[in-house]
This record gives sequence, C-alpha cells and structure tokens, in this order.
Amino acid sequence: MSNNLKDLKRIHSYLKLNLSTLDLQEISNKCHTINVLFKGNDGSGLTGGCLIEMLITKYFEMKFDNYKTYHKGESDMEICNLKLSLKKITGNSTIALSWSKNKTIKCDEEFFVNNIFLINLKTERWWKKAPLKMKGNLNYTHVIKSGIYLLDKDFCKKRVTLISNNKTDTMVSNVFLYELLQNCLENDLFIEFPNPNPSTTLEFNILDAFSK
Repeated sequence: MSNNLKDLKRIHSYLKLNLSTLDLQEISNKCHTINVLFKGNDGSGLTGGCLIEMLITKYFEMKFDNYKTYHKGESDMEICNLKLSLKKITGNSTIALSWSKNKTIKCDEEFFVNNIFLINLKTERWWKKAPLKMKGNLNYTHVIKSGIYLLDKDFCKKRVTLISNNKTDTMVSNVFLYELLQNCLENDLFIEFPNPNPSTTLEFNILDAFSK
C-alpha cells in the first residue's frame, strides 16, 4: 500500500469517526436543498457548487478539530494535515481541475497535485450500455451511490487523460471519473449519504447567511 493511500485511509477513518449518521443526514438534506434550488438555470450548477463548498467547509470547521480551509493551487481544504481538492457532482458527470484555458496543454502529471474530496449527490447507474471508450473490463453496471469519495491522486495520474472543452483544458471525462469512483469503492474510501429526508422541509434564505 502506497503512503498516499495510507493517508487517505487515515482521513477516511477520521471522517467515519467524526461524522455521525445524523451529521451525514444533515449534510445530505442541506446539499439537496441547495441543489434543487439552483437547478436548471444558466450558471446554476456553478452557483450551487459554490454554496455547497461553503456549506461543507463551514460544517467541517464546526465539527472537526483537525480541519482548516486552505485555498491554494488545486487544494480547498486540509484534514489531518492532508490537503484536498473539493469537488461536487450530481450523478453521471465530469469534473474540471481548474477553470482556465492554456495556450499549451500541460502533461497530466503536472495536475492531480492533491487528492480529491468528491461529493456525489445523486445515486444512479451511469450507463445502460457501456461506452465504447470504457477502459479494460470496468464494470459499467455498478450503481454509483451518493456520498463522499476520496480520490487517490496517484491513481488519477496513472489512469486519467485530461480533455478540453470551451472552458477548461483540465477536464476529467465521465468515463475516467467513473473509474476513479470505482477505485474508491475498491479501496474503502467511500462514505454513503442517507437519502434526503422528505419529512424535513428546508428553505434556503440568503438573508440568514449573515452574522456579526
């Protein structure tokens, strides 16, 4: 087992120890509320993602002794002295390491400087039929559950070939992302969210976001 994988195992144990079932339910409910509110409009995904990042960082600041927000380079947070990049998806999706276009595309090895703390808010099977570009014997029939996934930066460097679109040169396609999530499951680096509680009605109000 690599040293980096040992570090991720340590973070996973810390999260399991310090996040109760009630904590996970609260995170699930609040993330779901934000996701529903900012769904379907232009730019809504980015806005919702930013609010969920703010929610997670503030919640962890409250819950964890060994946590701090750390925005530098790819990293967004630090748990038990391990820097992590925070990403959010809602089911079958892609992620970008950064939102920038470069005249010269760098080698993938220059990215994945930090491990990735990924939150998936939707449980679903990503494909009914395996994409032609699916690598190796990867099982495309697995359901990807909602929850927290800790993505190993070393495995990312080894397996992922970054692609470009009109907004970034550092896009991880859904096929590669699926493989990264499967690797998390295989290495027990996943914490499942409870389903959003339908009996708990939450309303997001920006005016409640201020304090002295």
